[in-house]
Amino acid sequence: MDFGQEQKTSRLQLREISPDEARRICRFILQVAGISINFSKNRFLETRLNPLLEKYGSPDYWSLLTEAKADASGAMAQDLIDAVATNETRFFRDAGPFELFQYKIIPYLTANRLPDSTGKIPIRIWSAACSTGQEVYSLAMCLKESLPNLRNYKINLLGSDISQRALDRAREGVYSKFEIARGLDEARLKKFFIPEGNAYRIRGEIREMVNFKSVNLLEPINGFKEWDLILCRNVAIYFRQDHRKWLFNQLANTLEPDGFLVAGASESLAAMCSRFIPKMFSSCTYYQRRF
Repeated sequence: MDFGQEQKTSRLQLREISPDEARRICRFILQVAGISINFSKNRFLETRLNPLLEKYGSPDYWSLLTEAKADASGAMAQDLIDAVATNETRFFRDAGPFELFQYKIIPYLTANRLPDSTGKIPIRIWSAACSTGQEVYSLAMCLKESLPNLRNYKINLLGSDISQRALDRAREGVYSKFEIARGLDEARLKKFFIPEGNAYRIRGEIREMVNFKSVNLLEPINGFKEWDLILCRNVAIYFRQDHRKWLFNQLANTLEPDGFLVAGASESLAAMCSRFIPKMFSSCTYYQRRF
Protein backbone atom coordinates (compact mmCIF):
# COMPACT_ATOMS: atom_id res chain seq x y z
CA MET A 1 0.00 0.00 0.00
CA ASP A 2 1.15 3.55 -0.72
CA PHE A 3 -0.81 6.72 -0.08
CA GLY A 4 0.31 8.10 -3.48
CA GLN A 5 -0.56 11.48 -4.88
CA GLU A 6 -3.47 13.46 -3.53
CA GLN A 7 -6.31 14.71 -5.65
CA LYS A 8 -5.76 18.26 -6.91
CA THR A 9 -8.50 19.86 -4.87
CA SER A 10 -8.26 23.34 -3.42
CA ARG A 11 -8.43 23.64 0.36
CA LEU A 12 -11.25 26.13 -0.13
CA GLN A 13 -13.36 23.30 -1.57
CA LEU A 14 -12.75 21.05 1.43
CA ARG A 15 -14.33 21.13 4.84
CA GLU A 16 -11.50 21.53 7.34
CA ILE A 17 -10.82 18.84 9.89
CA SER A 18 -9.96 19.85 13.45
CA PRO A 19 -6.92 18.36 15.23
CA ASP A 20 -9.21 16.43 17.59
CA GLU A 21 -11.31 15.05 14.72
CA ALA A 22 -8.16 14.01 12.87
CA ARG A 23 -6.74 12.30 15.95
CA ARG A 24 -9.94 10.38 16.67
CA ILE A 25 -10.43 9.25 13.07
CA CYS A 26 -6.81 8.10 12.79
CA ARG A 27 -7.18 6.19 16.05
CA PHE A 28 -10.32 4.48 14.74
CA ILE A 29 -8.61 3.52 11.45
CA LEU A 30 -5.69 2.12 13.43
CA GLN A 31 -8.00 0.05 15.62
CA VAL A 32 -10.08 -1.46 12.82
CA ALA A 33 -7.49 -1.79 10.03
CA GLY A 34 -4.05 -1.40 11.57
CA ILE A 35 -3.25 1.46 9.18
CA SER A 36 -1.19 4.05 11.02
CA ILE A 37 -1.75 7.57 9.70
CA ASN A 38 -0.08 10.69 11.04
CA PHE A 39 -3.07 12.69 12.31
CA SER A 40 -1.26 15.93 11.45
CA LYS A 41 -1.79 15.11 7.75
CA ASN A 42 -4.89 17.29 7.63
CA ARG A 43 -4.77 17.85 3.87
CA PHE A 44 -4.63 14.11 3.23
CA LEU A 45 -7.58 13.41 5.53
CA GLU A 46 -9.68 16.26 4.18
CA THR A 47 -9.09 15.20 0.57
CA ARG A 48 -9.91 11.57 1.24
CA LEU A 49 -12.85 12.01 3.60
CA ASN A 50 -14.74 14.95 2.10
CA PRO A 51 -16.56 12.69 -0.40
CA LEU A 52 -17.85 10.65 2.56
CA LEU A 53 -19.25 13.78 4.19
CA GLU A 54 -21.23 14.34 0.99
CA LYS A 55 -22.22 10.68 0.63
CA TYR A 56 -23.62 10.37 4.16
CA GLY A 57 -24.79 13.97 4.60
CA SER A 58 -22.60 14.39 7.67
CA PRO A 59 -22.14 18.01 8.79
CA ASP A 60 -18.60 17.38 10.07
CA TYR A 61 -15.97 14.68 10.57
CA TRP A 62 -16.96 14.05 14.17
CA SER A 63 -20.49 13.17 13.05
CA LEU A 64 -19.09 10.94 10.29
CA LEU A 65 -16.98 9.03 12.80
CA THR A 66 -19.84 8.73 15.30
CA GLU A 67 -22.13 7.34 12.59
CA ALA A 68 -19.45 4.91 11.41
CA LYS A 69 -19.00 3.53 14.92
CA ALA A 70 -22.77 3.12 15.32
CA ASP A 71 -23.25 1.43 11.92
CA ALA A 72 -23.78 -2.23 12.75
CA SER A 73 -23.37 -3.24 9.09
CA GLY A 74 -19.77 -2.03 9.04
CA ALA A 75 -20.35 -0.35 5.67
CA MET A 76 -19.33 3.10 6.86
CA ALA A 77 -16.18 1.79 8.53
CA GLN A 78 -15.34 0.02 5.27
CA ASP A 79 -15.80 3.30 3.40
CA LEU A 80 -13.40 5.02 5.79
CA ILE A 81 -10.81 2.30 5.21
CA ASP A 82 -11.29 2.46 1.45
CA ALA A 83 -10.89 6.24 1.55
CA VAL A 84 -7.48 6.25 3.26
CA ALA A 85 -6.02 3.14 1.58
CA THR A 86 -4.94 4.24 -1.89
CA ASN A 87 -3.64 0.74 -2.72
CA GLU A 88 -0.63 1.68 -4.80
CA THR A 89 0.43 -1.27 -6.96
CA ARG A 90 1.43 -2.23 -10.49
CA PHE A 91 2.04 -5.27 -12.66
CA PHE A 92 5.31 -7.11 -11.93
CA ARG A 93 6.20 -4.52 -9.30
CA ASP A 94 9.95 -4.92 -8.60
CA ALA A 95 11.67 -7.55 -10.72
CA GLY A 96 13.26 -9.49 -7.85
CA PRO A 97 10.20 -11.21 -6.34
CA PHE A 98 8.96 -12.36 -9.75
CA GLU A 99 12.38 -13.71 -10.75
CA LEU A 100 12.41 -15.56 -7.42
CA PHE A 101 8.94 -16.94 -8.15
CA GLN A 102 9.58 -17.96 -11.75
CA TYR A 103 13.11 -19.35 -11.47
CA LYS A 104 13.27 -20.78 -7.95
CA ILE A 105 9.89 -21.22 -6.29
CA ILE A 106 7.95 -22.73 -9.20
CA PRO A 107 10.71 -25.29 -10.02
CA TYR A 108 11.03 -26.13 -6.32
CA LEU A 109 7.29 -26.68 -5.84
CA THR A 110 6.85 -28.78 -8.98
CA ALA A 111 9.75 -31.00 -7.86
CA ASN A 112 8.83 -31.30 -4.18
CA ARG A 113 5.03 -31.38 -3.98
CA LEU A 114 3.29 -34.74 -4.25
CA PRO A 115 0.06 -35.22 -6.23
CA ASP A 116 -3.14 -35.14 -4.18
CA SER A 117 -5.99 -37.67 -4.34
CA THR A 118 -7.00 -36.33 -7.75
CA GLY A 119 -3.53 -36.89 -9.16
CA LYS A 120 -2.81 -33.19 -9.39
CA ILE A 121 0.11 -31.34 -7.81
CA PRO A 122 -1.16 -28.66 -5.40
CA ILE A 123 0.34 -25.17 -5.54
CA ARG A 124 -1.03 -22.72 -2.97
CA ILE A 125 -0.17 -19.02 -3.19
CA TRP A 126 -1.54 -16.09 -1.21
CA SER A 127 -1.07 -12.44 -2.21
CA ALA A 128 -1.94 -10.59 0.99
CA ALA A 129 -2.93 -6.95 0.53
CA CYS A 130 -3.32 -7.57 -3.20
CA SER A 131 -4.92 -4.17 -3.79
CA THR A 132 -6.55 -3.94 -7.25
CA GLY A 133 -5.12 -7.29 -8.35
CA GLN A 134 -2.01 -6.50 -10.39
CA GLU A 135 0.32 -8.54 -8.16
CA VAL A 136 -1.78 -11.69 -8.04
CA TYR A 137 -2.53 -11.55 -11.76
CA SER A 138 1.22 -11.17 -12.40
CA LEU A 139 1.73 -14.40 -10.44
CA ALA A 140 -0.95 -16.10 -12.53
CA MET A 141 0.79 -15.01 -15.73
CA CYS A 142 4.09 -16.43 -14.44
CA LEU A 143 2.41 -19.76 -13.71
CA LYS A 144 0.83 -19.82 -17.15
CA GLU A 145 4.20 -19.15 -18.78
CA SER A 146 6.16 -21.61 -16.62
CA LEU A 147 3.88 -24.65 -16.47
CA PRO A 148 3.19 -26.18 -19.89
CA ASN A 149 0.08 -28.05 -18.77
CA LEU A 150 -1.85 -26.40 -15.95
CA ARG A 151 -4.31 -29.30 -15.90
CA ASN A 152 -1.67 -31.31 -14.04
CA TYR A 153 -1.77 -28.84 -11.16
CA LYS A 154 -4.32 -27.80 -8.56
CA ILE A 155 -3.69 -24.06 -8.36
CA ASN A 156 -5.00 -22.16 -5.34
CA LEU A 157 -4.14 -18.54 -6.06
CA LEU A 158 -5.70 -16.12 -3.57
CA GLY A 159 -5.65 -12.34 -3.53
CA SER A 160 -6.86 -10.63 -0.35
CA ASP A 161 -7.23 -7.05 0.80
CA ILE A 162 -9.04 -5.08 3.47
CA SER A 163 -10.39 -2.61 0.89
CA GLN A 164 -13.61 -3.83 -0.67
CA ARG A 165 -13.36 -1.15 -3.33
CA ALA A 166 -9.94 -2.47 -4.37
CA LEU A 167 -11.22 -6.06 -4.44
CA ASP A 168 -14.17 -5.10 -6.63
CA ARG A 169 -11.76 -3.63 -9.17
CA ALA A 170 -9.52 -6.70 -8.93
CA ARG A 171 -12.43 -9.02 -9.64
CA GLU A 172 -13.42 -6.93 -12.63
CA GLY A 173 -9.93 -7.24 -14.09
CA VAL A 174 -10.12 -4.08 -16.22
CA TYR A 175 -7.17 -1.69 -16.24
CA SER A 176 -6.51 1.70 -17.80
CA LYS A 177 -3.73 2.32 -20.31
CA PHE A 178 -1.79 4.07 -17.54
CA GLU A 179 -2.09 1.06 -15.23
CA ILE A 180 -1.10 -1.30 -18.05
CA ALA A 181 1.96 0.79 -18.93
CA ARG A 182 3.25 0.52 -15.37
CA GLY A 183 5.13 -2.76 -15.46
CA LEU A 184 3.49 -4.78 -18.24
CA ASP A 185 5.49 -5.44 -21.41
CA GLU A 186 3.97 -5.50 -24.90
CA ALA A 187 4.27 -9.29 -25.27
CA ARG A 188 2.28 -10.02 -22.12
CA LEU A 189 -0.25 -7.34 -22.97
CA LYS A 190 -1.02 -9.02 -26.29
CA LYS A 191 -0.98 -12.48 -24.76
CA PHE A 192 -3.07 -11.97 -21.65
CA PHE A 193 -5.33 -8.93 -22.23
CA ILE A 194 -8.19 -7.90 -24.51
CA PRO A 195 -8.69 -4.24 -25.55
CA GLU A 196 -11.91 -2.81 -24.15
CA GLY A 197 -12.58 0.80 -25.11
CA ASN A 198 -9.80 2.91 -23.63
CA ALA A 199 -8.80 0.10 -21.26
CA TYR A 200 -7.79 -3.56 -21.23
CA ARG A 201 -9.54 -6.57 -19.70
CA ILE A 202 -7.51 -9.52 -18.48
CA ARG A 203 -8.36 -12.72 -20.33
CA GLY A 204 -10.66 -15.25 -18.69
CA GLU A 205 -7.98 -17.95 -18.59
CA ILE A 206 -5.95 -15.78 -16.19
CA ARG A 207 -8.92 -14.35 -14.30
CA GLU A 208 -10.27 -17.83 -13.59
CA MET A 209 -7.01 -18.85 -11.90
CA VAL A 210 -7.51 -16.32 -9.09
CA ASN A 211 -9.91 -16.03 -6.17
CA PHE A 212 -10.36 -12.87 -4.13
CA LYS A 213 -11.34 -12.51 -0.48
CA SER A 214 -11.69 -9.67 2.02
CA VAL A 215 -9.17 -10.21 4.84
CA ASN A 216 -8.21 -7.96 7.74
CA LEU A 217 -4.62 -8.93 8.54
CA LEU A 218 -5.03 -7.77 12.14
CA GLU A 219 -7.74 -10.31 12.81
CA PRO A 220 -7.09 -14.02 13.44
CA ILE A 221 -6.54 -15.78 10.12
CA ASN A 222 -8.81 -18.78 10.51
CA GLY A 223 -8.82 -21.54 7.92
CA PHE A 224 -5.71 -20.19 6.23
CA LYS A 225 -2.90 -22.74 6.29
CA GLU A 226 -0.36 -24.65 4.28
CA TRP A 227 0.52 -21.88 1.85
CA ASP A 228 3.53 -22.61 -0.35
CA LEU A 229 4.12 -18.91 -0.97
CA ILE A 230 2.85 -15.79 0.79
CA LEU A 231 3.53 -12.33 -0.58
CA CYS A 232 2.88 -9.62 2.00
CA ARG A 233 4.72 -6.64 0.54
CA ASN A 234 4.67 -3.01 1.63
CA VAL A 235 1.99 -3.63 4.24
CA ALA A 236 3.79 -3.79 7.59
CA ILE A 237 5.43 -0.40 7.03
CA TYR A 238 2.02 1.15 7.79
CA PHE A 239 1.55 -0.92 10.98
CA ARG A 240 2.72 -0.25 14.51
CA GLN A 241 5.55 -2.45 15.79
CA ASP A 242 3.25 -4.65 17.89
CA HIS A 243 0.91 -5.12 14.94
CA ARG A 244 3.85 -6.09 12.73
CA LYS A 245 4.90 -8.80 15.17
CA TRP A 246 1.33 -10.09 15.31
CA LEU A 247 1.07 -10.15 11.52
CA PHE A 248 4.27 -12.05 10.80
CA ASN A 249 3.65 -14.56 13.59
CA GLN A 250 0.26 -15.26 12.02
CA LEU A 251 1.86 -15.69 8.61
CA ALA A 252 4.38 -18.13 10.09
CA ASN A 253 1.47 -20.22 11.38
CA THR A 254 -0.12 -20.41 7.93
CA LEU A 255 2.99 -21.23 5.89
CA GLU A 256 4.14 -24.71 4.87
CA PRO A 257 7.29 -25.79 6.75
CA ASP A 258 9.32 -25.33 3.56
CA GLY A 259 7.18 -22.51 2.19
CA PHE A 260 8.33 -19.06 1.13
CA LEU A 261 7.44 -15.61 2.45
CA VAL A 262 8.19 -12.42 0.51
CA ALA A 263 7.90 -9.07 2.30
CA GLY A 264 8.57 -5.57 0.98
CA ALA A 265 12.13 -4.60 0.09
CA SER A 266 12.24 -2.15 3.02
CA GLU A 267 10.58 -4.53 5.51
CA SER A 268 13.13 -6.51 7.52
CA LEU A 269 11.69 -9.25 9.73
CA ALA A 270 14.79 -9.42 11.94
CA ALA A 271 13.28 -7.33 14.75
CA MET A 272 9.70 -8.45 14.18
CA CYS A 273 9.59 -12.24 14.08
CA SER A 274 12.34 -14.68 15.08
CA ARG A 275 10.53 -17.59 13.43
CA PHE A 276 11.88 -16.74 9.96
CA ILE A 277 15.30 -17.10 8.39
CA PRO A 278 16.23 -14.57 5.67
CA LYS A 279 17.62 -15.98 2.42
CA MET A 280 18.64 -14.49 -0.91
CA PHE A 281 17.96 -15.33 -4.54
CA SER A 282 19.55 -12.99 -7.03
CA SER A 283 18.70 -9.54 -5.63
CA CYS A 284 15.59 -10.64 -3.71
CA THR A 285 15.35 -11.38 0.01
CA TYR A 286 12.83 -14.03 1.01
CA TYR A 287 12.06 -15.84 4.25
CA GLN A 288 11.52 -19.42 5.35
CA ARG A 289 10.43 -20.81 8.68
CA ARG A 290 12.93 -22.07 11.22
CA PHE A 291 12.55 -25.81 11.74
